[in-house]
Amino acid sequence: MVNDDITSNSVTSFTQYALFCNSQEATDKQLSNPFYVFLNLCADIYENSYQDPQTGAFLGRRIARTLKSIEVSNGDSALRQFLHIFCQDNSDLRDYIQFNLRDQFSYVTDPEKTFFRHIHKASVSYARTNCKLETYVGDHLNQIENALKIHSFRKSSEETNDRDEQLLISAMNYSVTAGGKRLRPLMMLMVADQYQLSVKNILPLACGIEYLHTR
Repeated sequence: MVNDDITSNSVTSFTQYALFCNSQEATDKQLSNPFYVFLNLCADIYENSYQDPQTGAFLGRRIARTLKSIEVSNGDSALRQFLHIFCQDNSDLRDYIQFNLRDQFSYVTDPEKTFFRHIHKASVSYARTNCKLETYVGDHLNQIENALKIHSFRKSSEETNDRDEQLLISAMNYSVTAGGKRLRPLMMLMVADQYQLSVKNILPLACGIEYLHTR
């Protein structure tokens, strides 16, 4: 994760600290370790809550999820590298995370991200069914045009150069792609959205209606 940020030239407290540790300045100067700042902040919140069990459990899950995301995104080696950079002066903490806390990763859920995934899904659905007509057309017209193109019905690549078949398909595509408002398939997709049907499953029927119109 840190390497990805460094490669993309992202400036964060973690990338700055990682670059600092690899520079010659690190031998002469000190820079605050952002991982320790994060852990100390969690500890302060826990203490200020008078060691409330629910607060402690929440903060513990937050710390575990933060470390788990590194392993999930880039693998075990990425987590080891992270711990080497940010816990190099605290072997006890590094070993605890690597050999104790890591065993708990599989039990840590991510309810916040799940919640936002549901919100995103709902917002996409709302945007589809509550947008202006021109916006809906702009979002779906290319999808319909691509689906309307007729290809060979042969599953095998053999005999695909059959001249009669190619002429027939070319004529059909010429008729279908001559242009049009595509109101019929668009209306079909709108109905599908209202009933929360998969656009992918409705497209063949929508194309069939357009084929009948342009026969």
